[in-house]
Amino acid sequence: MRKRGPHLWIPFLTILTAGLACATAVVGASLRRWDHRLRPADWITLSRAGVAMLLLARAGTSRRTAAMDWLAWTGLLAGATVLDWLDGPLARRHGPTGWGTTADLEADSWLTFVGSVSAVAAGELPPLAMFAPAARYPLVGWAAARGDYREANLRNHGWPSLVGGAQMAALIAATSPLAPPWLRSRVHMASVVVAPLQMATLLYVYGRVRPRSRPR
Repeated sequence: MRKRGPHLWIPFLTILTAGLACATAVVGASLRRWDHRLRPADWITLSRAGVAMLLLARAGTSRRTAAMDWLAWTGLLAGATVLDWLDGPLARRHGPTGWGTTADLEADSWLTFVGSVSAVAAGELPPLAMFAPAARYPLVGWAAARGDYREANLRNHGWPSLVGGAQMAALIAATSPLAPPWLRSRVHMASVVVAPLQMATLLYVYGRVRPRSRPR
């Protein structure tokens, strides 16, 4: 039976506030480094990264309430659907930028990673489900040293984009407060099979990043 009481929100709100503060600092530093001014599409991108902090707060809260689960799941659903759908058209309307493209890629990856952490922490997915989203970050470091790692955006490829979409759909289903037990059980079992495929997809996509041409 779930516990109730305002005091249960203290860890959740503390983690949420700390996460948003750290994200604000990182974004501010990157904007100064890129000398970039935020555009409408950028605000949508940042909102997707922001709602991911709800999932982070959920993952770090051991005594959760139903309202916390609903809040985190709604953030995941909005970040993966409505906000993501608005992001692309706005970016194309105002013209893509290097900072915007990078932020969009990182917002997608952060939402997936924190979503998997939240699902694993709640026992909704096995620990193996976190492996590919977590392994993506060392691969980013390797690809960035090799070339422009933005080439590894799953949306720029064929079947890897389907794997990424299936991964997000599984996260939404697994963390949904509306999901019946039989659906949670099947998603849990399927993730054991899908996780190695997700890792193989990342290795394939990041392995195709072209090396920088060296000046002669």
